[in-house]
This record gives sequence, structure tokens and C-alpha cells, in this order.
Amino acid sequence: MENFDSEPRRIRLTPDNVEFSNVLRLEGQIELAIQILTYMDLYSQQLRAGDERMFFGAREEYFVLITELIFHFLDRGIDICGTTDLDTLVKEVEHKYPGHQPEDTNHPDFWAWIRFYQKLQGILQDQTKSLEEALASGWKWVMEKDGYVSKTDATIAACVDMWHALPTDKQTELLKKLFPPLIETFRGNAADTRVPNFTDPSFIAAETKGFLLGLSRMGIWEKVDTSSISHPILKEPSTTELPDCAICYEKLSAADIGTEAKHRPVQTTCSHIFGNECIQEWFTRIKACPTCREIFETIPWKDVPPEAVLQCFDRYTRWLEPPLYFTAPPAPHSWVDKLSTIVEESADSLRQNLVARDNTLRDIQSENATLSNVDIYLARDRLRAVLDGDKKKYREVVWKGAQATARSCWILFLRHTGTGPA
Repeated sequence: MENFDSEPRRIRLTPDNVEFSNVLRLEGQIELAIQILTYMDLYSQQLRAGDERMFFGAREEYFVLITELIFHFLDRGIDICGTTDLDTLVKEVEHKYPGHQPEDTNHPDFWAWIRFYQKLQGILQDQTKSLEEALASGWKWVMEKDGYVSKTDATIAACVDMWHALPTDKQTELLKKLFPPLIETFRGNAADTRVPNFTDPSFIAAETKGFLLGLSRMGIWEKVDTSSISHPILKEPSTTELPDCAICYEKLSAADIGTEAKHRPVQTTCSHIFGNECIQEWFTRIKACPTCREIFETIPWKDVPPEAVLQCFDRYTRWLEPPLYFTAPPAPHSWVDKLSTIVEESADSLRQNLVARDNTLRDIQSENATLSNVDIYLARDRLRAVLDGDKKKYREVVWKGAQATARSCWILFLRHTGTGPA
């Protein structure tokens, strides 16, 4: 059996190798662009509607495909664009692709899958294009009619016909929204002195959704005890002929329907009737109906008051160590300014600078852990400022959040290109 190197190419190659430019481009710059765009999208999703919302959902799936390209191939030593001929590619895939059975390579979709990712890698590594242009070109490949992805990904498939139905000028307009100038947009968001209308319900909903999304992506929200804000969907009973409460066995009174009485009759989505106090307490322990065992439908997060969401989170942060400090250098040396170096320089220029520098980056390991804690508290302070109507505090937190994200992206770039600590 031939000996194929299974190390990730970011480890196998070094900055003094010209091919390392491809690592800096794809595992570095492209992944960095995805992090920036995802961050900027956190507080915007709730404000979109219709077709635009669907296209941005498809963009998320597109980003997942790029992550899978790196995980399934490049991080397993398979450079599907770097093989010299088809025979070598076949041998590499058969030898190193994990979990496949011999008959898998005979399945028509297997090689369609390989060919799809091979072309996607080539598009994203094209250093004659800017990052935004490369991402837009990759998007067009993903949106191919009758392409591999349109047959295998439902979210993207739902957008393919819509995309091709758009006139060319509308496609161009949409691409500018999906893949805007990265640093210009990011810096603009951070430095924008305009303050939204804090009394606008849609703005408050977007900020609350962004808060929840951000904590979920950090793996924090699932650690929070949400029993005080997660409730079953309940309505007034459809009949006045009431049974006894099946939890406490006390009689239910029709006179209490629609009142604020603690034991007022309420009806679940499975049409069973209980005392409100009893069913709410039951739900904190068991998420199924005590009568029929059907899983309860719960109130959507968008209908939970933002103040209640924040209070719930504050109970969690009482046990966290707050970050001791976070300072960002002033312009033109701020973390956002530094990030522009990675985004705007060519991959080969980055490679040559990495060869020349003293690569001692151990200190950023502890800094990365500190930044994670900073992100948690900044997310909390941003929503608190919105609910308090504190416009000055809101702008300060937005600026700090952008700086912390820029620094995290810088560290991520170093780690993903093998030029920083693992």
C-alpha cells in the first residue's frame, strides 16, 4: 500500500513553502471571513423577511460546506486540488477517507461529492480574486442548477430556482449583501455613532435574538437554567365543564377562567385542562402532559420578555469569574485595524511575513480564554443597555464587542493556519 501523509496540510507545510499560501488563503482568510460575516449577522437575522431571509439561511449552509471541505479533506491530509492526476486522487481518497466502505467508491454520488468539493476548493483558493469575490464565486457554484448540492441540501435546493429567476443586476445586488466588503463593513458597524430606536419592538426583538444566538454559539446558553422562562403554550379552556385538576386533584372553577388566579384553569395544546400553578410547576420537572404524555409545545423565545431572558442569564453569571480587563489599542493599531492586514493582504504576502517574523505566540493561549469570558459579558451588557435605553453604553459595548471579535479572529487565523498555538 502506498504511504500517504495524513497530517493536515497546515501542519505538513511550513511558511517557507510556496504552497503554504493556499493554507493561508483557505484555512486562514476564508475561514476568517466566515467568522466576521457570521458575527455581523448575529443581530440582523430577526430584521430580515421573505426571500432575503431564505438566501441568508442558504449562506449559512454554504459556510457549513466550506467547513466540511476543510474537515473532511484538508485536515485529513487529502488536498483534492493538489493532486497531480486523477489516479493519485482516487488512491488518496480510497486510502484516507475515514469510514468509507470499498463499495462506496462505486456509488455515483461518492465521486460527485468529491468533484464538488474539488472545484469548490479551487474557487476559494483562487488568489487572483478578493475574499469577497472568491466567496461569491463559490456561492454561484453551490447554486448550480442540477448540481450536487441542489440534490442533497434542502435549504440550498429551496433557493436555487429563486436565485436563477433573479435578473443579473438583482443577483449582483444580492451578492453585495451576502458578501459585503469585509473590513469596511465591520469597521463601519463598530464605529457607527448612529443609535437605533430603543423603543422599536422589532429592534428589541433583534437584539434579544442576537443575544441568544451569540450565547448558543459559544455553548453557554444550554448551561443556563431556563425553567423560569420556558413555559408550555397554554390557552383558556374551550369549555366551562371542567374536570378536577389531574395534578393536585382539586376542583377547577369556571369563574377563574381568564383571571390572574394562581389555580385558574388553563388548556394545553393537547386539549387537557389543569390549574395554571400546577402545570407550570410540573413543566419544570417533566416536559410531557401528565395525562397523555404528549410532549408540550413551548412558548417561542421571541415571545419571552427580554427582561426575563436577561434575569435568567444573570442568575447564571453570578457564578462566573468576570474578566479582569479588556483594552483595545487605539486606531490605527486597534484589533479591527490589525485584522485588515489579514483580510486585505495577499496570501503570499502573508506567507512571506510569517517566514520573517519570530513566531513566539504562546501567550495568546491564555488570552483566547480571557476573550471568551469577555464575549459573554459584552453580550449581556449590550442587551442590558438596550433595555435600559442607555445609548452611550450601547455604542461603547458595540465598539468593544467588535474589537474583541477582531482579536479572537486574529488568534483563530493563527491557529487554523498552524502558525500559532493549537
